[in-house]
Amino acid sequence: MRKLLIASGCSFTKNKFQDLKFWPELLAEKLDMDFVNLGRGGASNQYIHDITIDTIYESKNIGLVVSAWSGFDRTISLDASEVFLDIPIPECPFGGYDVVDMNADLKIAGNVTQSRKYPRYMIEKGIRNMLSLSSFCRDKKIPYLQIASLIQCMPIVSKDIAKMMLQYKPFMDLDNKNIIGWPFLQSMSGFNFFEIVDCLDNGHPTQDGHDHVSDIIYKRYGEIYG
Repeated sequence: MRKLLIASGCSFTKNKFQDLKFWPELLAEKLDMDFVNLGRGGASNQYIHDITIDTIYESKNIGLVVSAWSGFDRTISLDASEVFLDIPIPECPFGGYDVVDMNADLKIAGNVTQSRKYPRYMIEKGIRNMLSLSSFCRDKKIPYLQIASLIQCMPIVSKDIAKMMLQYKPFMDLDNKNIIGWPFLQSMSGFNFFEIVDCLDNGHPTQDGHDHVSDIIYKRYGEIYG
């Protein structure tokens, strides 16, 4: 019985408008594993975290879990509806946020377009998701890797994101061995998909981009798990 690769992410992992071999399929071929692709366009990190854990519980003979995190500023409603709405953030290059009702987060953030609390809250929430999934996989003794598809759509510069990350204590507990490109910002000697692969005009990776990503993940898998 072949082992199973569980891959999760946003539209960089799976979408309906590109007829390509996405990185999960390419990686599964390299590893000689079956795979399930949980990617969804506009997915938030909370969605990626939750669907990955749920799928782990429903699966057997798991060989590897790979989560490709999305923008810190994407969020999800409690009812997890499939309907997408755009959050009114100016200069955001991507639509399709994984939300229906933003009330819970908006009450914390105030006005999304003006609040300085909202970016910090979402960055800290994203780090908690990474830490939670890392701990869960380690506790279950399941091989895992993480990488970022992109970091953010918010109109704030990377140095501000870096500052918020460094000020959040759980940031220091993340294991950069299993998190490829951590801390995901070139200004901090990290990287994410969007910065290192060729993309189409719609901002999504080309076939060469998916090939490159699968190679990077496969190499790290070999370095850690042999």
